[in-house]
Amino acid sequence: AEPLARSAALYALARELPASHAERALALVDQGEELYPDSADLKVAHADLLVKSDQPAEAAALLRPVYAANPGDREVGGMLAVALARSGDLDGAAEVFEAQRGAGPQADLALAEVYLAAGRAAGALDLLAPLVEAAPDDAQLQALYGTALVRMGRLDDGRAALDRALDLDEDNALAQRSLSLLEQQTRLTGDADVTFNEEAGVAFQQGLYALDVGDYVAARDAFGRSLAAQEGNPLAAFYRGYARQLTGDQRGSIADYQVALQAFEGNDIVHNNIGYAYLQTGRYDLALDHLRRAVQANDRNAQARLNLGLVYMSLDDYARALSEFEAAVGLDSSLGPTLEQLIATARQRAGQ
Repeated sequence: AEPLARSAALYALARELPASHAERALALVDQGEELYPDSADLKVAHADLLVKSDQPAEAAALLRPVYAANPGDREVGGMLAVALARSGDLDGAAEVFEAQRGAGPQADLALAEVYLAAGRAAGALDLLAPLVEAAPDDAQLQALYGTALVRMGRLDDGRAALDRALDLDEDNALAQRSLSLLEQQTRLTGDADVTFNEEAGVAFQQGLYALDVGDYVAARDAFGRSLAAQEGNPLAAFYRGYARQLTGDQRGSIADYQVALQAFEGNDIVHNNIGYAYLQTGRYDLALDHLRRAVQANDRNAQARLNLGLVYMSLDDYARALSEFEAAVGLDSSLGPTLEQLIATARQRAGQ
C-alpha cells in the first residue's frame, strides 16, 4: 500500500505462503514482476510457486534464461535444479547443481535431498549409497538413505537404515517420521502387493515428502496426481484421505478411505481414520460402526479406543466412554494428560 516501502524481495515473500494460497501468491508475484521486471528473486519465487502447483516444466522454462544471465546466483541455480528434477530431468538438475556447488560429498548430499523432494528416490539412492559407505556413523545421512530405500519399496533395508539413524541420534526427526510412515504402510498393506506405475509412484513419493515437511495441502495434491495416474490405487487413496483429513476436509477423506477399504477391509487403521472422520461430521452411527471394527481388528490400537470413547461421550454413554478412555491410556500412557479431563468428566457423569 505504501510505495516507498515496496521492494522486489517483499513481493517475493509470497512464495512462503502455504500451498492453499497458491493462486493469491502467484497474483502477488505477478504484481511484483510488473514493478520489478528484472528481479531474479521474483523469477525464483514465481518458479517456486509453479513447482508447488505441479508445473515444473513451466518453472524450468521460466528460469533457464535467468540462469543463463546469472550463472553464479545460487538461488536461481538451486530452484532451476529443483524444477528440472521434478520434471524428470535428473541429468540436467545434476549439471546445474554441480555448476553451482561443485563436486564432492556435501554437493552430492544436497542434490540427493533435491531428488527426494522431487519424488526421484532412485536418483537419491545413487548419490547416497557411497556417502553412507564412507560415513556410516552420520545419523542424518542414514535417515536420508533409509527414507530413499523405503520409497523405493526396499522396506527391510530402509528400516535397518532408519533404526541405525535413531541409534546414532534418538531425536532425529526425519528418521522418526519416515519410520512412523513405514510402520503405518506395513500395517496397512500387510501381505498385499501394492505397486505403482512410474508416474503414479513419483507423485506418491512427492506426497510422502510433503507429509514429512508438514505441507498437507501439497501432500493432498500430490496423492491426487498419483491417483489420476493410476486410478483406484488403495495406498494413494488412503494417503490422500489422510492428507484431506489433516486439512479439515472430512467428507473428502471419507470418500478416499472407502476406496482404501476395498483393498484393506478389516484393517484397524483405515477403520479408525474413517470412523474419526464420521465422528467429525456428526454421523455417530457410522463412526460407532467403524471404530468398533477397528477395535475388534486390533484391541491394542490406543487411538481407536480413544476415538470410540469420544463417540460414546457424544451419545451420553459415559460408562462405556470411561472404559475406552482408560483402555487407551493403559495402552499409551502419553495420552494421559490429553484424556485426564475427559476421564474425570466421564467418571462424574457415570456416577463413579
